[in-house]
Amino acid sequence: MRARACAPGGANASWLDLRACDRAVRGRRDCAQGIGTSWPDSKATLERLRSELELSLDKLVTREKFLNDQFDTLMSQYRAVRGQMQGVQVGVAVGF
Repeated sequence: MRARACAPGGANASWLDLRACDRAVRGRRDCAQGIGTSWPDSKATLERLRSELELSLDKLVTREKFLNDQFDTLMSQYRAVRGQMQGVQVGVAVGF
């Protein structure tokens, strides 16, 4: 587009378009090479992060199970005490 603005027609426009196209192709090729060279390092880093995240998730799941077990035990004890309290309140209300 810019090349056409500089040379609005004829053989010069074609030559400038080809130059711009060649620059774009080289830029894309350089980008692809850059990705190709950085991919192994990035892949290794991503794999390490994935394994660390899996380990953290496993620790969280284990902790959650532990807390849920404790909660279930405490909730059972609470329900038992609450039942006893209700029995005492009924006995007090009736007058023993």
